[in-house]
Amino acid sequence: MPASPPGRMFQPFVLASSVCLLVGACQSREADRGAGSTPAARADAPLREPDFRVATFNMNWGNVDLADTVRVVASANADLVLMQETNPESERAIREGLAGAFPHMRFTQGVRYSSGFAILSRAPLSDVRFLEPEFGFFGTLLASVELRGRKVRVASVHLEPIVPREGGRTADLLALFLETEGVHLNEIRRIFAELRDIRPIIVGGDLNSASFGSAPRFLKERGLVDSFAAVTPGADAHITWRWNHQGTDWRFRIDYIF
Repeated sequence: MPASPPGRMFQPFVLASSVCLLVGACQSREADRGAGSTPAARADAPLREPDFRVATFNMNWGNVDLADTVRVVASANADLVLMQETNPESERAIREGLAGAFPHMRFTQGVRYSSGFAILSRAPLSDVRFLEPEFGFFGTLLASVELRGRKVRVASVHLEPIVPREGGRTADLLALFLETEGVHLNEIRRIFAELRDIRPIIVGGDLNSASFGSAPRFLKERGLVDSFAAVTPGADAHITWRWNHQGTDWRFRIDYIF
């Protein structure tokens, strides 16, 4: 990560609507047949009220506005929230402000300043385990939760960011992008290997990747559905991250729930 953190965009509509309908996030074992399997819902299928709501949010380790973070997370009315880049200060704020809404919380603080994770839940969490990083910086927080009578395995994910080299040119970022894409593929393969024999599953968090990147593509090829894109035309126009590097304004949707 650069010394000054890139901006996180956390509008309430992004958090809430991205998972209002979990299209395919809790799909059957048939989806594990691989690429080309029947999607969990057709694009023209009528929408219905969700069985439950899931949100994801990269906190930004800089704790930009903890009071507003607590307010917006509460307003999303989610059953389950997957968080990244938590730290002891933000953990205190979340526990104090959201304990009533989410009586079940698990946090883990990594060795890096931005490597914390949390899972907030209205229902009890079980089988909580931190998957130590092997290829990238951060690792993954895994847990099981019963949502509307179904036991679901969930993963709060934070894949490796692009880390610019000091004095590097904008053109150098393209090479770094390709290099990081390879790391992402190794990371997501390892995470999926931990989940592949379990259904249903939810994989959510900061993939640090555009929707055409290796990690989102890997998940989609294995039958998981980008829930926000499934119900939102022009989903990539709803950016969740921005960063100005040497006069170039980078803006992408890099946070997902599958």
